[in-house]
Formats: sequence, structure tokens, C-alpha cells
Amino acid sequence: MRKFKPFILLIAMLFLFSTVVVSCGRQEEEPAQSTVQEYTKEIEARLDQMGERIQELEEQIKEKEGEGRAALEGALDELREQRSTAETKLEELKQKGGQAWDQAKTEIDEVMRNLESSYESLKERLQES
Repeated sequence: MRKFKPFILLIAMLFLFSTVVVSCGRQEEEPAQSTVQEYTKEIEARLDQMGERIQELEEQIKEKEGEGRAALEGALDELREQRSTAETKLEELKQKGGQAWDQAKTEIDEVMRNLESSYESLKERLQES
């Protein structure tokens, strides 16, 4: 039995070492499911709100006349496209995991900032016209 004790100890150490090495090699950790759900619900709510705000701008633009109206309608179409892009990014985000989820989240954060900035810009243009 004494002859096998060092051998068993060596096997146990190798097993522990290999477990540590394998777990250290994992780079992608899944975000907590509740975190993903909370974030996606927040983005969905912001997109819904943006849809309502776009609708309000559309109604205001319909009251305008002339070349200014055409330019505002073009900007409104671009705003709708940006919102659509954000919705697409949100769907992609829901499918991602680990570091890919982090990258997708970063992308949708940027898309949402651009969308909100474009909205504010169009709103200012509408008020000036």
C-alpha cells in the first residue's frame, strides 16, 4: 500500500492541475441570465419610447410645407432606419453569449446613442423650421 500512496498522490495532483488549466482557458463567461433579461427589457422599452417619439415628429412634419418638409421627411426616414438597426442589434444581442455578448452590448449601446442623438437633431431642425 505504501508503494501506491505516492502514485495516487501524483495522479490526484495531475487531475487538480489539469482542472485548473482547463478552467483558466475559458475566456467566455456567460452573463447572468437576469442581467441579460434586464438589459434587453430596458432597450426594448427605450425602442418603444423612441417609436412613439418618432410618431410624434411625423405628425409635426406633416403640418409643414415646402422643401423644408421634404428634408425633414428624409431625416425622419433615416431615423426610422436607425431604430430598425437598433432592433436588429437587440435581436442579435439576445443570441450572444460570453465576450460576444459584451461586444454586442457595446454595439447596441452605440447604436442607441446615435439613434437618440439623431432624434434630438431632427427635433431641433423641426423646431427651427
